[in-house]
Amino acid sequence: MAFKVVVPNALMRNEEIARLLEAEGCEMVRLPAIEPGEPRDWSGDEIERYFLDADAFVGTFGPRPISRKVLEAATKLRVGASPIIGTETIDVEAATDVGIAIGYGAAPENLLGVAEAVVMLTAALLKNLPGKWESVRNGGWRSDDPGNMVKDHTVGLIGLGNIGRATAQRLQGWQCRLLSYD
Repeated sequence: MAFKVVVPNALMRNEEIARLLEAEGCEMVRLPAIEPGEPRDWSGDEIERYFLDADAFVGTFGPRPISRKVLEAATKLRVGASPIIGTETIDVEAATDVGIAIGYGAAPENLLGVAEAVVMLTAALLKNLPGKWESVRNGGWRSDDPGNMVKDHTVGLIGLGNIGRATAQRLQGWQCRLLSYD
């Protein structure tokens, strides 16, 4: 018997989660998109249609959070998951009260995206991008401080968790010195 997993209309960059669950034989049930002006609370009919016999849910449910009302009605539900760092769209206290485990975590795209952003920000600041923007905004063409290359500079990382390690990997080959503290 296939597990019924409820997911939002679109998981966006986390669509791979749905594909992996489907490959393992799970039945994926997509919630309809919420139109502007629609109520944010779950109707009894929606809870019955989507959650009453669901085994799990995964996703972020920003416009319509997974509330106590949903969790208490979903008697088969045993697990819910947020693919991001955070559970703001899930009533975790209610889930705990009714015995539903809630997991969350960074999909690789989240932590790798932050690592890429750290490298981008490092380069932008060393190259004085804010100063260059200011010059253009003021009608100039060049700034007095052209900035520097990342090459031959020291980049410090505080914390070598997943994001710190991914940042260090991305800076390999940039000919900079890495210092880290964890």
